[in-house]
Amino acid sequence: MSDKHDVKLLRSFSYKLKIARAVELASSGALENAENLIMNKGFGPQTIEENDLLARIYVQQGRYYEAQKIWSAVLNVDPQNESFRNALDSLDKVLAELKNRRKVKFIAVNIGLIIITIISLNLLIK
Repeated sequence: MSDKHDVKLLRSFSYKLKIARAVELASSGALENAENLIMNKGFGPQTIEENDLLARIYVQQGRYYEAQKIWSAVLNVDPQNESFRNALDSLDKVLAELKNRRKVKFIAVNIGLIIITIISLNLLIK
C-alpha cells in the first residue's frame, strides 16, 4: 500500500472516530463537549454529517433557530435527503407550538393585569 492510501485511511478512521465520540458525548448529555468537537477548533462543521449532528445538538440545547438554519443550508446541498427534510419539518412544528404558547401566555398575563387594574380601581373608587 502507498503512503497516500495509508494517510487517506487514517483520516477516514479519525473522522469516523470523531463523529462516534461526538454522538456518544451528545447522547450522554455532554452537549457542549460534543458541540466543541464538531466545531473543529473554531472552523465549524466541515461535512453534511457534522452539520446534521450539530443541528441535533442545537435542538437538544433549545437553540431551535440555529438548528433550523443548519438543516435549511444542508438541504440546499442535499435536497433529496428525507432525514433532513423530516427533521426540519418536525422542528417547524415545534417552533409553531412555541409561538402559540407564547401568544397564550401573553394573553393570560395581559388579562391578569387588566383584572388587577380593575380591582385596584374599584378599591380606589370606594
